[in-house]
Amino acid sequence: MRGTSNKSSIAYRRDVLPSILASLAARSYFTLNGVDQWISTPYTGNLDIISDVEMAGKVSISLGGNQTIMSGWSGNSGYMMSVNTLSNVAARHGDGSVDRFGTSNPLTVPDGVVVNLGAQFDVNAGDWLFGIDGATQAHALGLPGSGLASGIEFTIGANAGGAAGFMSGDVYSAQVRNGVGGPLVVDMSAADSGLPSGVVTDGTTWVGADGRTYTAHGGLSYFEGGD
Repeated sequence: MRGTSNKSSIAYRRDVLPSILASLAARSYFTLNGVDQWISTPYTGNLDIISDVEMAGKVSISLGGNQTIMSGWSGNSGYMMSVNTLSNVAARHGDGSVDRFGTSNPLTVPDGVVVNLGAQFDVNAGDWLFGIDGATQAHALGLPGSGLASGIEFTIGANAGGAAGFMSGDVYSAQVRNGVGGPLVVDMSAADSGLPSGVVTDGTTWVGADGRTYTAHGGLSYFEGGD
């Protein structure tokens, strides 16, 4: 059984980031091998977020290397959250030319322990606010400005198209909000997939509770009800 952190959700907002993980208590998860497995959902217009953006994921991760948690990023446009080689939570928000890149302090959770991670970008201040199991950390970047639509698919566990950034670990959920406390544009929960436990054949699709169609790539595994 996997370890769990002592928090069940992150609270977000300017000073307390919005509670975008409050509904993510499900214990089912996808396991990604860090080599060639990821999840994608096709591009739709509501993925274009040019104002404040919030990203959050419930994951366990084997630290080491640049690992993408979620991405709607292409050519310095869009948004992205990852864990880098220094074990920092890293986030990007771009307008096509400026990459507004910020990082948290290094993660200290052991490999295999479930953690709630989040990042919020304020386009007016140009700053990031990170959430790690409810504790917040500010990165005063000071680069205000709106984003630019990336026009690309949204991916979980790798960069677009599975080009790089493969994550090694478990993904329970991934969420993106348009604006501070705004509407969810992505709300992927493994528990909503309706899949049987075991290996998920490459190309398998399902419709999430958010109405989006998700596709599994590379023969990843699904475990129902485990933590």
